Amino acid sequence: MCEPVPMTSEQMKEILAPSKPHMTIEQMKEMLTPGRAPNADSGEPTVLTSALAYASMGWHVLPLKARSKVSLVRWKAGATTDPAVIRSWWEKWPDAGVAIAVEPSKLVAVDGDDPSVEADLDLPETLTAATGRGQHFYYQAPEGVALKSWSGPGFDVKATGYVVAPPSIHPTGVRYKWVSPPDTRPAAAPAWVRKPPKRKPKAKAEASGLSELLKHPAAFPGRNVWFAQVCGHYARLFRASEADYQDHVVLANCRLADPLESSERARVAASIWTAEQEKQNPPRQPGELVPTAQALAEVEGFLRRFMVFANDAQVVAVALWVLHSHAIDAAEQSPYLAITSAEKQSGKSRLFEVLECLVA
Repeated sequence: MCEPVPMTSEQMKEILAPSKPHMTIEQMKEMLTPGRAPNADSGEPTVLTSALAYASMGWHVLPLKARSKVSLVRWKAGATTDPAVIRSWWEKWPDAGVAIAVEPSKLVAVDGDDPSVEADLDLPETLTAATGRGQHFYYQAPEGVALKSWSGPGFDVKATGYVVAPPSIHPTGVRYKWVSPPDTRPAAAPAWVRKPPKRKPKAKAEASGLSELLKHPAAFPGRNVWFAQVCGHYARLFRASEADYQDHVVLANCRLADPLESSERARVAASIWTAEQEKQNPPRQPGELVPTAQALAEVEGFLRRFMVFANDAQVVAVALWVLHSHAIDAAEQSPYLAITSAEKQSGKSRLFEVLECLVA
């Protein structure tokens, strides 16, 4: 009997990627090893080779605990460009991630969790990395100017401290990666990094409308309309993170004198979320290929639209099984999906009806 291999949703996405060749069980276990760095033999840069490359550009680096943002050394005094010191770190901590100390590296990074930040702030094109939840935009710090780190709505300007760099692994299991074209270098930092910029009118209006709604929760029978409007605002503000969206709509529901039942709240929230996501993503043409990560997100959204799950792990498991059913020819083994509950009328039959739409 094969020993079960624990995996995150991000790791399963990698397994199900259309370009992924057939894998043996041993290869799968190797890929799923916690803290695993890219394979040097495959041509991928390892964390160590990346750290040495950053140091060769004059960027001060330091090691991080595996799948963490915590430094393994005293970062203020320890960040270095010395190759010998860097190699000694990864000999001691082979699974360590890598971070770049921005101030001694003469860099400033804009950390954006909201995809609209790049457009709202008119960020110049520059070296960019995808993170666990958003993006890091790297810029050259202005000469002779002492900068401080500060935060704005949906973003942070990091002029001090350090930022996690590719190919480290985020605590969620997502690997940091460069997304800008090859040979891209940090551009000159925009002038506003010295002080908070003004958001565009649309973002201000969005926040203002939401603020007014939250100040005046509606009473029955207008609570459903009020809650749907609040969901619409949050769905636009947090369109890159459904988890943040769900957290905020739950809190908003608690503002009502007579809150919606959990099942009704979940149904309305899921419906609004799906509608807003569809506005942002135009319909695809028949036969158009879809990135696996996007397909997984869309399947999760579809499931949440018609079902209420006890936790996020359940919906992720079902969504992964659905995607696997469409990529079964590329797998050596196929998992069974067990839908069990001792409680009657818990939604088992409903789930089968929803799955029939996805896999039939």
